[in-house]
Amino acid sequence: MQELKLKPSLALRARSIRAVILVGLLSCLSACEDVFVMNPWEVDVPEDLRDMNAAAISDLQADLGSQVGTFTFAVVSDPHFYYDDLNDVLEHINADGLSRFIVVAGDLTDQALTHEFTWYARMVVESSKPVISLIGNHDHLANGRFIYERMFGPRNHVFHAGGVRFMLFDNVEFESEVPVDHAWLRHALNEPFDGRTFVFMHLQPSDVQLEGPPLATLDAIMDQYRPAGVFMGNMHVYAQGLFSGGTTWTTAPWPPRREYLRVTIRPDTILHERVFLP
Repeated sequence: MQELKLKPSLALRARSIRAVILVGLLSCLSACEDVFVMNPWEVDVPEDLRDMNAAAISDLQADLGSQVGTFTFAVVSDPHFYYDDLNDVLEHINADGLSRFIVVAGDLTDQALTHEFTWYARMVVESSKPVISLIGNHDHLANGRFIYERMFGPRNHVFHAGGVRFMLFDNVEFESEVPVDHAWLRHALNEPFDGRTFVFMHLQPSDVQLEGPPLATLDAIMDQYRPAGVFMGNMHVYAQGLFSGGTTWTTAPWPPRREYLRVTIRPDTILHERVFLP
């Protein structure tokens, strides 16, 4: 078979055409935003969906003030990809007029994809009540930790509202690439505070991730400082138990169960109830 050879003028013209096409393509890519999503685990958080916990906390602090009083909040957990069910739960909480804010105790996503985080965030930002979001073990997958921190803020955080101290604590062991910061929790609980403290974390004491030293360390901290209550997720159902020192831990159900936990803090007591959607 005879090899086909282009004349020098034709070869030059072909190279010129390829160059023009390449330059045009690069120009299009540089001018058009998000033409292609090359990595589903990219860390690309929209500007309007950053530091959402800080905004929610600011709103609830403005609502509750700093004085001790009676107020109610709701806890739900583990929406994963059941965002329709989560939306129903949020609508019910917003409509009942009782809960002043909402805590979602982790596993905001299933695979920690940017799109999952964004779907979740777009939903909760529409809530008429402030929503505070914890990180869960599923949210640690791939680049999830970086996405969470840009979208919601620090994984470990303390805030005060209504004369109460609240702590968000990341206790995920297996999926996390960073160690659980028990020293942070101990230091935060050791800070003087004339009032009650509540801790939110994702994993409950019976989870396999906490077997052995992690649970022993957490249990010792709870025994030493004895917060008024600890709320968790992960189990997908409502459950209760005790740390060795007597501190109660409670898990919130996930949205597919069509229920959530309602907690009422009064100056003299703490009440909680399971609320079932119609």
